[in-house]
Amino acid sequence: MINRSLITREGYKTLIEKLHALTTTGRIKIANDLHVAREHGDLSENAGYQYAKDMQAHNEAKIAKLQEFLSGVEVVDPFIGKSEFVSFGCTARVKILETDDTKTITIVGETESSPKSGKISYRSPFGKEIIGKSPGDDFEVEAPGGESYWEILEILG
Repeated sequence: MINRSLITREGYKTLIEKLHALTTTGRIKIANDLHVAREHGDLSENAGYQYAKDMQAHNEAKIAKLQEFLSGVEVVDPFIGKSEFVSFGCTARVKILETDDTKTITIVGETESSPKSGKISYRSPFGKEIIGKSPGDDFEVEAPGGESYWEILEILG
């Protein structure tokens, strides 16, 4: 059985756009840089040429890594409407029990994660703890920064 990574449709679209940019404009720019560097003569001592070759290798490695990742993802459309449980793609309002601060979070794929924006990976300690919980449930998250205690206030969709 293949263990596929989950990703939202929006996250998938973003990665496809990034791959397209790397394979088109990225490659064209590097080809132009190589052409200009070749015109400067001896390639063995040409720092510009060596830099362009390094950038080419870096770009191709990013392309390969992205293609490999995309070949193993499963695009998941979030449930539309009210849900009783937190699941992939849903948005919830939560409270930090120690401070009574509230946050709105959305459970997303690994590559979409942006904690400052409220996008939490389903594979993160927080994501693993909150999935399957309902409004009113408390849960504890053990993270490198220490333990924190949370309550689910509402599932927004």
